[in-house]
Amino acid sequence: MTGQPISMQGRLIKTVALILFALPVMAGLAISDLHYLGDKPNWSGFDQIRVKGYLLTGSIVGMAMPPIGPLSFFRAFAPHGYYFATKSLPDKSSMQQFRDVLVTDRFCDELKSFVQANDGPATGTDRRWATKNIVHRVYFGQGSMRLFDDWAVLLAGTFNGNDAQLSYFVWGMGIVPDDRAPEFFGKQLGELSFLFPLNWSNRLEEYGLAKGYWVLLTESEATSRFSYEARKLNSNQRKRQFVLETKQLHATNNGKS
Repeated sequence: MTGQPISMQGRLIKTVALILFALPVMAGLAISDLHYLGDKPNWSGFDQIRVKGYLLTGSIVGMAMPPIGPLSFFRAFAPHGYYFATKSLPDKSSMQQFRDVLVTDRFCDELKSFVQANDGPATGTDRRWATKNIVHRVYFGQGSMRLFDDWAVLLAGTFNGNDAQLSYFVWGMGIVPDDRAPEFFGKQLGELSFLFPLNWSNRLEEYGLAKGYWVLLTESEATSRFSYEARKLNSNQRKRQFVLETKQLHATNNGKS
């Protein structure tokens, strides 16, 4: 009666062992292939199929990883790789992940300094509008997989006496190909940079294998969105649109204090 369960348990252990052995081997082959494809002048149809497969598989596996230790790095970026590959936009609820990364103690200090510089006595119902451009460093991941990026942020506020409605706008962030990314993140990864070939990712749109989008990140669901159209605008146009929408929000006292 006990022979059958033991036999099944043995097969299960062998299967798990085989999977654990095969995964790093397959990952190593994929990394080597992506290095090759990143340097290859032109991609054949088979090359394109492999690249698309790597991106989708890596994104799905990354989304299944627990957000602990170095794995949190993969968990953070994987969903956006998936949307990039499937030429679709994330749900707006995904914006909160970016807010969590942006709003640190140091960022709150920037907001306090902005308020102190612009708040003050006002006459009657007078409202003062003020803005300030800053560059804020944000961090992704943990331990050896902790990377940083510098986000350009526009702080904005409507001030009325001792009351203030505050907003912010990250205007230069997109999930798009960037020729600077391999060197920028490669330096941070150091010896681990070999594990993350990035040159190939900048060529996906060239072959119609992906579609990048812009991340219009603000403090409010009303003015935040993922957008294809915003990618076509320059920075001043994006800022102008944010200012118009935010002034309307503040005019109805629906801004955040």
